[in-house]
Amino acid sequence: MPIAPTDEDDGNDNTSIASKIAYATMVVYMNTPPTNGIFVAVPSRGAALDSFTLSTSYWTDDVSDLPLEYTFSYYSLRAQDMVLVKGRDQRTFASVFVAQGLFTREYLVTCVVHATDVYEGTANATTAITILPAANSESVLSITLAALSSVSSSSNGDTVTTTTEQAELINQVVSVAVEALNTVDCSAMLTETCSSQFNREPCSSTANTCGPCLAGFLGVSGAANTPCLLQGEAKRLPLVALKIVPERLFVSTRGIS
Repeated sequence: MPIAPTDEDDGNDNTSIASKIAYATMVVYMNTPPTNGIFVAVPSRGAALDSFTLSTSYWTDDVSDLPLEYTFSYYSLRAQDMVLVKGRDQRTFASVFVAQGLFTREYLVTCVVHATDVYEGTANATTAITILPAANSESVLSITLAALSSVSSSSNGDTVTTTTEQAELINQVVSVAVEALNTVDCSAMLTETCSSQFNREPCSSTANTCGPCLAGFLGVSGAANTPCLLQGEAKRLPLVALKIVPERLFVSTRGIS
């Protein structure tokens, strides 16, 4: 930063003004997040209420940024709806229970690890697994009881080491079982139909019915098999043409930042 001559300078010496300009500098160090990490699920294919082992490795970061901490999550449709299965700590692996995927996505589930350094620099890695539904509600009940018994009887063995981890696994089993029992039939509603014909998300929560409007489209809120239109187009049409009643008018901002 240049510093101008002071009022005390009488202007009579032979030193030029340029020689009286000083500069100050400051070095700012920017933190970079961890890099090069991978995320692996074993097995890569299974069914609801099966146990999966998630592990992460090969992360690199400056020594001064260590240790790294990790969280494990998964989602079946939208990243903003991720389900946490391992809280933030230094463990690089965990045995978890993951809910079944959606029929409209061929039962694929995306698992995500977030790696965070001591300065809160964060990066992520993902892996996809296939989780099929249980055969029927009776099998869900029997498998749930078996899984709960297995978790409760685990001690300091290969998978469960603390009561906190046991509590996490029990919550996961119950959550996965409830989701399995509440799964709806989407076999008659193709993802392509929802996205290209109705501008809606895939069927997920209501039987054979498309999900909410895609980002930036307007239509009946929630699940429906009616079209969603771009906001500009929808405003030029009467509501009756869209089969929309005013109290159910909804503009989706999902995915818009």
